[in-house]
Amino acid sequence: MHHQYANSPLIETVFEVRFRSDVGWDDATANATYELLSSEFSRQITGSARFVAEDYDANAILQFWRESDEDGAVILSPNALSVTHLQPYPGWEQFKGLVMRVYDAYLQAAQPQGILGIGLRYINQLRLPAVDGYVNLSSYFNIGIVLSGKQLPEAFESFMVELRSRHRNNRDVLALTWRGDPESGPSPTIKFDLDYRLLRPETISMADVGTWLDEANGEVHTVFEGLIRNELRALFDKKE
Repeated sequence: MHHQYANSPLIETVFEVRFRSDVGWDDATANATYELLSSEFSRQITGSARFVAEDYDANAILQFWRESDEDGAVILSPNALSVTHLQPYPGWEQFKGLVMRVYDAYLQAAQPQGILGIGLRYINQLRLPAVDGYVNLSSYFNIGIVLSGKQLPEAFESFMVELRSRHRNNRDVLALTWRGDPESGPSPTIKFDLDYRLLRPETISMADVGTWLDEANGEVHTVFEGLIRNELRALFDKKE
């Protein structure tokens, strides 16, 4: 996303790409990719790590972290690549630069035949101040839940809303998940996940990924800013 708030709710940013390849995958491809990036990434690990997202490929062959800040990581799987950055978010240009360096190294090492899918995901989490034990969501968001029946409760302890929208002439889709955590106490935790993905991979060549990323980031930024109200922006801009 474009705007960097002083107290940003963004806790993880993820780029994912799946490739079409006529060549069998083995550990040598993952190791060759790592060698091309070894000046920037030095900590190799296997198995699970401290990611926020829960649906990384269980077949990951290799994971490695940036030496400089340990907040950026690469996950290599058979014919798939993920780049993730935990908070603090470094800004779009820095994150995109990291993604493209890793992406170019993968292309050089693996020589895939084409793109099967691309995703750009922003995972946000924040706590809202409660008044008398309640939070008025409509004060902070331009999306809401209305319970209008007289027999329905006026307040609720948890919620989850899922929305999907098409973008770029139906080339892409954005899945928005917005939910409240019932276990987070009097100051509730609100999570909203913006998962932007390519629907029509035949429209994208491997050389187009950088352009697609800029367009995807712009679409997500527009939706994110449309979701929130000035009261929430004030909280995001408040320095702790």
